[in-house]
Amino acid sequence: MTPTQPRRRILLVLSTLGWAGAETQVIHLASGLARRGHQLTVAALRDAAVNVEPLEDLGVRILTLGAESRARRLLTVVQLARIARRMDLVHSTGWDTTLWGRLAALLARRPMTITEQTPGRDEQVSRSGAPRGRWLALHNRLLGRFTARTVACGRWQIPLLESEGVPSASIVHIPNAVPVDELQAAASNGGVTREQLGLGSRTKILFQGARLLPHKNQRATIAVLERLRGHFGDVRALLVGEGSDRSNLEREAREQGTEGVHFLGRRDDIPELLGLSDLVVHPSRAEGLPLVLLEAIAVGVPVVAADAGDVKRLLDETGAGICVGIDDAEALFAACRDILEDESLHRRLSENARENSRRFDAAAMTSDYEALFESVIASRESVRSR
Repeated sequence: MTPTQPRRRILLVLSTLGWAGAETQVIHLASGLARRGHQLTVAALRDAAVNVEPLEDLGVRILTLGAESRARRLLTVVQLARIARRMDLVHSTGWDTTLWGRLAALLARRPMTITEQTPGRDEQVSRSGAPRGRWLALHNRLLGRFTARTVACGRWQIPLLESEGVPSASIVHIPNAVPVDELQAAASNGGVTREQLGLGSRTKILFQGARLLPHKNQRATIAVLERLRGHFGDVRALLVGEGSDRSNLEREAREQGTEGVHFLGRRDDIPELLGLSDLVVHPSRAEGLPLVLLEAIAVGVPVVAADAGDVKRLLDETGAGICVGIDDAEALFAACRDILEDESLHRRLSENARENSRRFDAAAMTSDYEALFESVIASRESVRSR
């Protein structure tokens, strides 16, 4: 915060404080803004599944509202509106929360902004699996004109938002980001070892960090692992994350006799695991701007990823890896094989990643959001003072 910039009261609304990329982005943003002197309140419509003490230590107020059902969320809108009346701005992240948070801001007569983190409307479904794409497009169409700014984390999302009636002039591109210095320090601290994971000193390690859902396509990682083991011998895959597809993936791996797959579940030591890894594999079929790739780039781990969302743009800008077609098994295998086999290629991609990681540093992202929020709040104050 510059000396002339006022301290602002900001309400960040999301569905749950959890492990997913969009939720982690809110945590990075809240931390960054709090360090700059702003008063942050983070309201999770459901619950908190991560340790919130680091946020609270920075003075961030954490609210968990327990709104599991739609009926409960309607009541929660009134509760959120009461909180919002004490705020200078309401910002919502997440496909469900951008409805409820915006309704609360309207009731409270406070300026509102949102961040769009969609991997694609086809992937956005209810807990029962019912499609939500049309519903999301409808509430964007109805509420877009009341929303001061809509942040797209990926450039590919901009035409989607425009097609749903969001005014082009209100759309801002702010890419996701990670705390580069923290990640690099954690990756080199030796908190987890190969021995603790049952891996040999010469084992080649693949890493995929993502929710275990069909569109994240861990099956492609398991399949390419089998081929790489046939080529190199001792290759292992660390699959980090939880999700509804985990039991199916584990069963299929057992039935197929696939060896070398480690299902690690949720982990707090992602940087350390990346620091042990030779290659990040991300064959997801749908993405916005995946956080795990930014984390890999910060740590300097080469990437092979499918061309979903802004992935190709990211790898082109950083030179940190190879982008392949979605569901192109041959290209995925060839890219992984080449990077693991060619030490000079591996080293060049790793150096490119580290050299360009600052483009996606959380400090820069925080500055962009801070400037955006200030412009919206100042504009509102200017109108009210006339």
